[in-house]
Amino acid sequence: MKKITYLFLFIVSTIVISGLYGIIHNQITYTISSEYFTLFKFIQHHLPEYYIKPARLGASIIGWNSLGGWDLLSGSY
Repeated sequence: MKKITYLFLFIVSTIVISGLYGIIHNQITYTISSEYFTLFKFIQHHLPEYYIKPARLGASIIGWNSLGGWDLLSGSY
């Protein structure tokens, strides 16, 4: 039972760490080229207008939603 608990905690922690990595990565990418998000990524991920206005928030949401290729599974590629 103890191993199952550790496995569950490991899986949850890796999901959170990869989401944070995606957020940080997209923030750095947004700093380098905001046009990449405004002209491509926001359209690709079909973000609603209220997430696009604060563009850094939209970049963070895309980073979190792109966990481990989940964007490919959701059809937003």
